[in-house]
Amino acid sequence: MQYRRELDGLRAVAVIPVVLLHAGFKLFARQRLLAEPELPFLMVLLLMTLALSYASWRFIEQPFRNRNALSGARLFTVSGSATVCLLVIAISGWRTNGFPTRFGKTESINQALVKAAGVERSRVVRGDICQFNNLTRIGIDGFLNQWNCKDDGAFAHLQRIPVIIAGDSHSADKVIALKLNGVLPLQIGGAGCSIIPRRMSSDCQRIYQKLYDVTANDPYYQYLVLAHLFAESELTPDAIQEAVAYWKRYNKKLVWFTSMPTFYQFAAHLERGQPARIDFTISDLSRGEAISRILTDAGVHIVDTRHIYCSINDCGYVSKEGCVLMVNDSHLSLWGAKLFGRALLDTDPLFSQWARAATAVRIPRDLEKCHEPVV
Repeated sequence: MQYRRELDGLRAVAVIPVVLLHAGFKLFARQRLLAEPELPFLMVLLLMTLALSYASWRFIEQPFRNRNALSGARLFTVSGSATVCLLVIAISGWRTNGFPTRFGKTESINQALVKAAGVERSRVVRGDICQFNNLTRIGIDGFLNQWNCKDDGAFAHLQRIPVIIAGDSHSADKVIALKLNGVLPLQIGGAGCSIIPRRMSSDCQRIYQKLYDVTANDPYYQYLVLAHLFAESELTPDAIQEAVAYWKRYNKKLVWFTSMPTFYQFAAHLERGQPARIDFTISDLSRGEAISRILTDAGVHIVDTRHIYCSINDCGYVSKEGCVLMVNDSHLSLWGAKLFGRALLDTDPLFSQWARAATAVRIPRDLEKCHEPVV
């Protein structure tokens, strides 16, 4: 009986490498296909897993168990050599930043393009100055003590408007979109900061309390814009009603941006010159009938983010001029933000009141760089 229990335990443990091997195959397939493998392909992967598992058991595990065929000294030599080889490969990959020569020239150029576009966006985000992300290790106390973005000195040439924009990094995208079109809203928010009260972290609650303390009784600021990349669990009638009640206390006219469409593995598609698969699931949920009715009944102005973005170039990630519009799966590049802001000012009945002020301001050329991917 004891022997049988031990044997059953060994069999159970033996299943683990098979499961891990199959998971590895699925991961590599996903990376190669840039999509979730379909059922026929998964069946092929399963057959490969079983075949390799058998080969591993037959030609590696069994010989290792045979003490007559493999002495202790030889086992030590083989194991040591394999370990050294793996260490050499791992260290080489780390020192070379992932063997960049494995990419072709086109992929390398496009990788550099995505990185450069991301660095440019980060510079305009005003991280840890107007938008908390703690990349400078300032901490939440330091951020709140120094925050004073009513008159952002870095953009003194812009036309100030009576608009506050709050939320997560997607709210920063909306700020950038307006800045690149010549107008300056007040910016406050934090990386990952939900606008749904039940999902707010303590740091985010403190950021929003700071906003309340500074602007709730300031008559200049008339509009409070809320922008966020929603999770599906946040898009329920109860959560939206809770959010409306929370933000109404700020004594401003509320403006609600629906969620941005996302591009599945954007960078990988761009590097290979392939059209990325765009996902509208969360975007469509955020503008669903029940949610729109709650917001409209509460007097909230809704901006359809999907409609604005897709008006640029049919929901693609490259503009008509050939400039990349995104820096990752869901954040706009500076070029994308500029075009998004222009479309917003041209078409939205609320924001159009500042369109004329926007055209009167010249934007520095270093903020209008077009990154053209190589196809």
